[in-house]
Amino acid sequence: MQCWGYECLPLAQEMFHAQPIDEFLEDMVGLDGEHGVNYDFIHAIYCVSYFNGVQTFRGLYNLLREDGTFYLKFCSGNWDKCIAKVNEIYNKPTRRLIGEGLVMQTCNQGFPGDHREESARPFQMKVTKCFEPDSVDGNRVLDFIFGIWNLRTSIPHHRAEILINFLKECCYEEDGEYFLRGIRNSIVIKK
Repeated sequence: MQCWGYECLPLAQEMFHAQPIDEFLEDMVGLDGEHGVNYDFIHAIYCVSYFNGVQTFRGLYNLLREDGTFYLKFCSGNWDKCIAKVNEIYNKPTRRLIGEGLVMQTCNQGFPGDHREESARPFQMKVTKCFEPDSVDGNRVLDFIFGIWNLRTSIPHHRAEILINFLKECCYEEDGEYFLRGIRNSIVIKK
């Protein structure tokens, strides 16, 4: 999971920062609880499910300048159901994904509502190749949906099969092709 902060410096110098979210927040907050750098814009695109819940959202929000913008983009709907299934099947203490429900709850509780804009767009993704074990593209899509690199080989076979079968249950079939429906959510929070 990567987190990016972007800051425009005087004389058009620019700074770009990328590293794992927990390290980023630890580096940015000193021992006294104060942070030395504030950003104009922080975005988290398709990675909020890896946040450590409310504290990660608030930590990033607090790194914004007074007029800064926090941009979140994430998927929900059947995509979110797949994330929940990963938590159930692939129970690794360091790997708990949060779903759309907690993202929305956090945004509703943690930030002023009058400074927030939301949009949601439905989408569908053809995932037929995910059910073909020898398909390179299908396996890459599986890895992407469930967030587990080399899903078919990196976790026990029976667990991988449970996830793959669950994906099929979340899809609809049309003319022999499988499609996963989801919702692309965007939230812009102004400080």
